[in-house]
Amino acid sequence: MESFYGPWNVRLNHVDPYFRQRFIISGSDQADGRYEVSSGGVVNLEVTGSAWFVSLETEPFPPIAGQAWLERTIQRATRFEYPDGLIVQLDTVSLPRLSITCISMDPAVNPNPIANPYDFTIPER
Repeated sequence: MESFYGPWNVRLNHVDPYFRQRFIISGSDQADGRYEVSSGGVVNLEVTGSAWFVSLETEPFPPIAGQAWLERTIQRATRFEYPDGLIVQLDTVSLPRLSITCISMDPAVNPNPIANPYDFTIPER
């Protein structure tokens, strides 16, 4: 389970086909729930809250009635990219693969970008 603070945009990157997988958001202001994902599916959520959590799960294969979903081990990678700002990518560490991207929407973390003040073009003669 991974912790987040404040406003974030959550997007689905990749999900392996043939396996039922989902991610769970808890502790948020308005987006708590289980989100089942599939290959080719689109997820684009705005999640806010003072402190909220994400976990990744898969259904055991072959599925057995009444058997609980399995929480996955998560690898977290953080980077800062212009113009999006702070980005956290969550990936499962083993197959089947599930990957989601969380982009910070906090203006204190992602200041307004400024235009490049330098001009490196070569003038024509």
